[in-house]
Amino acid sequence: MSDLRAYRWHTGAELSPVDPSEALGPLFRDVGVEGLTNFLSGSLRRLAGPMTPLTYMRTAEWREPYTDHARTGRLAILRPHALRPWRAGVPHVFVARASAMPEEEALGYVPGDVTLAEAASSLDGASHRGELREALGGSLHDEQCESDRAMLVALARERDAVDRVLESERRMLQSGSHLEAGRVRARLAHFDLREDDLCAAWHHLPEDRRARLRAWSASEGP
Repeated sequence: MSDLRAYRWHTGAELSPVDPSEALGPLFRDVGVEGLTNFLSGSLRRLAGPMTPLTYMRTAEWREPYTDHARTGRLAILRPHALRPWRAGVPHVFVARASAMPEEEALGYVPGDVTLAEAASSLDGASHRGELREALGGSLHDEQCESDRAMLVALARERDAVDRVLESERRMLQSGSHLEAGRVRARLAHFDLREDDLCAAWHHLPEDRRARLRAWSASEGP
């Protein structure tokens, strides 16, 4: 069994291994807009972030410290024991080595309009992507996957267009001079925005705030 105790510095808590004989239901993973797009396009090669040594996973009981206003969905790991998971020291959170990757058929997509509690209940006993597909609607799930892939591509395109204009504003707010940061705060106030609106993940922002950031970037653009 891969020993992850040395990664306490990363999790902030003592890690403990999961007994291979222990019953373990599906675990869920938020891989972000690009990760989900890659998965739905058949090209996802890594569950963990690009720099982290661990893949974080959670049960349906864990509450995310943010709201995904774009409802981008999550991945379900149907045979989590294959990743040799450890408890992260936080209730309902598990980790595995970042290099660990489930078999293709043991990983499936849960759309954002399905709560993870509903997914966990529907997927109880499922170990194959085909079982997930049937549990989440069969052909309707196929249609949702295609629709969500298009939504994610559009969301990333929208985010990138805003970032190209406002990235310099974000840098001035975070590391610029007192005068530069003050100017950015004044522009934020003009568009009825907060500092965290400029720095948050795009899909974590409500649509009205995304609209204000689009208006700001349009006013700054060529």
